[in-house]
Amino acid sequence: MEEMENKDINNEIEKTLNSLDNLQKTEVSSFLYDKIIIRLQNKEAKIVSIAPRLVWQAAACFAVLITLNVFVWTRSANTTETKTQTGNNNPVAKEYFSYLNTTQF
Repeated sequence: MEEMENKDINNEIEKTLNSLDNLQKTEVSSFLYDKIIIRLQNKEAKIVSIAPRLVWQAAACFAVLITLNVFVWTRSANTTETKTQTGNNNPVAKEYFSYLNTTQF
């Protein structure tokens, strides 16, 4: 049974490879490259103007993001310092992790 499947697969592979034998290179106009270069050279650079209102909005957004990042960073630094000083006061967490404090380990 496997020999039959392998033979079928080999036949399909041979058919596929044989179909590539009659391929020919595509014919391109000899002036195609020249036409493309001329079109690229004839295009002038466009000056795109950005409205000052949009620039100020973007600057304001960046300022807000930076302010929020600094605020969160300073608040998280303060909370980690107080947590390490006071320890864990959460009774649920104490009960849940109480097995770690036992001497049997």
